[in-house]
Amino acid sequence: MVPRLNRPYVKGDFYIGGEMLKELLVFVIIYLVVFLIYYYFIAKKYIKKRKKELVEIILLHDLYSVDVSKYSKKKLIIMCSLISSLIISLLVFFIGYIKSGIYQMILLLILIIPSILLIYYLFSRILIKIKENVKDE
Repeated sequence: MVPRLNRPYVKGDFYIGGEMLKELLVFVIIYLVVFLIYYYFIAKKYIKKRKKELVEIILLHDLYSVDVSKYSKKKLIIMCSLISSLIISLLVFFIGYIKSGIYQMILLLILIIPSILLIYYLFSRILIKIKENVKDE
């Protein structure tokens, strides 16, 4: 039997390598670059300034009724940076498969708001469950 890395890909086989590995590497690079840019140019300002709040934290507080005062501001800002970077990199990664520029822009405009609302909704549910678990103990 030929070792897995040297045999050709057969449909139905789970194989990580070649094109799939390149795409995963591209996604990770996009994610890291977007996170570093987002963290150093946006999040650092809100960590230093005590009076202003990050838009994502306001979204969690107002729309999803999360009591953000019970969490560390720095940790919330870092988590919001990670989540926003994930949203941006996922959209850029998937939109990159579309060849036409106008279709890329239309699809990006259609997908960006629902993806932000959905992922921050899931994050708010996680924060609420964590707070409930801490109260129970």
